[in-house]
Amino acid sequence: MTASEVKQNYRNYVVKHPNGRHTLYRFAHTMGIASETIQAHFTTAIGIEQSIWSDFFDQTLEQLDANGNVYQNYSAREKMLAFFYTLEEVLKSNQAYIAATYPNGWLSFGQPDCLELFKKKFLVFANQLITGGIDTQEIEWRAVLTGRYADIIWLEVPAIIRFWLNDSSDNFERTDSLIEKTVNFTFDMMGRTVFDSGTELLKFLFIDRT
Repeated sequence: MTASEVKQNYRNYVVKHPNGRHTLYRFAHTMGIASETIQAHFTTAIGIEQSIWSDFFDQTLEQLDANGNVYQNYSAREKMLAFFYTLEEVLKSNQAYIAATYPNGWLSFGQPDCLELFKKKFLVFANQLITGGIDTQEIEWRAVLTGRYADIIWLEVPAIIRFWLNDSSDNFERTDSLIEKTVNFTFDMMGRTVFDSGTELLKFLFIDRT
């Protein structure tokens, strides 16, 4: 049994047993699979979930890349919006599995363990967009904050996923609106602001005088 087959069997298992405590042993026993077969690829159930979410990230980028030059010609802001909207479509096609495994209560804060591998890939992706945005002057370089931009954007990911799971609006319209407002706010914050202009003016008046 391949790793992909293990993950597919696990997804089938948790959809059929959404309220259970998902462990590797219970998964193997319920599905009639030898534990050793699963442990050749994964040692814990959370390891399987992390790999599944890593696949969701890969599927999102694959769909974006399928748009070719259209996506590549987007600004950094547009690329991030496209990422979240495309991720939402990937989530929709896996809704039953995500609902069965993702901590989605309003009192569930922070990053679930299942997103560990997803986060690593997302930070690489976000930093690439930020670097491109700085090169085109869409994003302002700031000595203290620039290195934290990707981490700030990451905070939006688990929150948006949780919001989506609890969204009962038609075709998840409220999630679409949240994505738009959140990404626009973040990129407005990373862009040039009155504060930056004021800092340059003060620097010119009081520091750069010769």
